[in-house]
Amino acid sequence: MFDLDRLCMGCMGDNDGQEVCPVCGFDTEAPTPPHALELKTVLQQRYIVGKMLIYGGDGITYLGFDKLEEKIVRIKEYYPGSVCQRKDGVGVRVKKESAFAYNSGIMDFLELSEKLETLTDTSGIYPVINVFEENGTAYRITEHTHGINLRDYLLRNGGTLTWDQAKPLFMPLMQTIMRLHKAGIIHRAISPETIIVGRDGKLRLTDFSISSVRTTKGELAPQLYAGYAAIEQYGHAKTVDGEWTDVYGLAATLFKALIGNPPAEATQRIENDNMSFPKRLAEEIPHNVLIALANALQILPDDRTGSIAEFRAELSDDDEEILPVVTSEPKAKAKTQAIKKDEKDNKPKFKKSDKMMAIKAGAITIGAIIVIALIVVFAFFGDSIFSKPGGEDITSIASLTSVETVSIASNTVSHAEKLYEVPDLSGKYYADIETNVAYKGIFTYKVGSKQYSDSVAKGKIISQTPVKGSNVTKDTEISVVISLGPEQVNIPYTIKNTPKTDAYIALLELGIEPTAIEFIETTEDDSIKGGCVVKTQPEMGTKIGRDSEIIVFVKKADPVTSDVSSEVTEQTEQ
Repeated sequence: MFDLDRLCMGCMGDNDGQEVCPVCGFDTEAPTPPHALELKTVLQQRYIVGKMLIYGGDGITYLGFDKLEEKIVRIKEYYPGSVCQRKDGVGVRVKKESAFAYNSGIMDFLELSEKLETLTDTSGIYPVINVFEENGTAYRITEHTHGINLRDYLLRNGGTLTWDQAKPLFMPLMQTIMRLHKAGIIHRAISPETIIVGRDGKLRLTDFSISSVRTTKGELAPQLYAGYAAIEQYGHAKTVDGEWTDVYGLAATLFKALIGNPPAEATQRIENDNMSFPKRLAEEIPHNVLIALANALQILPDDRTGSIAEFRAELSDDDEEILPVVTSEPKAKAKTQAIKKDEKDNKPKFKKSDKMMAIKAGAITIGAIIVIALIVVFAFFGDSIFSKPGGEDITSIASLTSVETVSIASNTVSHAEKLYEVPDLSGKYYADIETNVAYKGIFTYKVGSKQYSDSVAKGKIISQTPVKGSNVTKDTEISVVISLGPEQVNIPYTIKNTPKTDAYIALLELGIEPTAIEFIETTEDDSIKGGCVVKTQPEMGTKIGRDSEIIVFVKKADPVTSDVSSEVTEQTEQ
């Protein structure tokens, strides 16, 4: 059984009982955030509450540990802080005037959790493994995979992705969202902060909350993500939210990944919609992707792409096979109360019928198709894609810079040598950087050296050359220093009563030299099975050097009894 006194509440790894975890740096003496459960609170006599991961909307998400299964989990606690308070460090006290809103919300929380619990085979979310009520509130337990949110992932990888890098990440996530919609689940908060990039390279959608905290019209305090929340969530459009709301959030997230900045907040765009787009990227991003983004980021729901299935189809190449999906009900039927466009608004809008004509007009010459596509992009993104007459460049999004200049009129592109910012590789596994889609084809890597480290886990990168933030050319080689882990290691208690082979592998994984391990049979301790570890010398829990000698005492196996009659028969036959 795992020693809970050695369990770090920041990463759920073995911290050797230290106050500050040598693996993740979590300080067990740091004060607990307001409203959060105390560290090591136990729920259902099974789940141990660790550090707080997310607070807002309808509750708090914690890192947790399942004592029964001995694995890391995520714990979502229903706790809308605007209408309740913490009682006795664990329970929840509801404000008298907010009892109806709180109780209505907890029913919605349980209903949402039960729907998610049925989607155990959906790879783009954390599967729900338990839902229960306790302490005057409700909890949702999900599986956990180590990773970082998409916002941090982009920051660590130069700020943007190319379409070729983004496509294999976002396309599978769209399949997941379509599964959610088919099950009647609308997320309403898709953004770089609610998408996790796992170590396996997959995107996972997190932070599912009840609908009343994803709109300004709800009774609970809203939690909206500026730039990613659709206008109907602000109460500006007389329409219900639906699949098209998630279309907007996902399109804005993809826009952020490709461009580096999110669209302006929807409430600003409805007053003055002048979204700009770097002209360099108009050359680099396929026109069908620009068209798909144009449709998906329309302000009014009635003008917007109606489902993720439609959005995915528009993003896909013409020759790409589109998986069959169940689409939503027609927008005209679902949005009968949608606000009409301002008749005084003379700004050109891209219509789906125009787009379909442009795509399907096989008889049109190639030159005409290009002209139509450019007109489509201009209608959505404004003049900032093009150069002014005479060749003067129009300023792109301020935060983006480029060493390239584009002249649409002459249909030529001149290139200077492009520079790439070196990402921060410290703390990452070497295998992860070799397979990372954001680095692939840009940098090459080599292991410069390996050294012991008490602060960096074994196999992770300690330092790098060139250092992070350096601007280098493509195919620059990055040399890294790999951690061998601590120079001294603990003989783990977990090898007791385990088979000899398993114990041997566990010691090797700690970095102990094979020649330093000696096995000796013993008849001690009748409670230990034959062939399993009884004790070690030095004792388990002792710190030793990696080349220090260790004796492992293994229970002598019971003698194998032979069938006398079989032996006699065999001898007779011989």
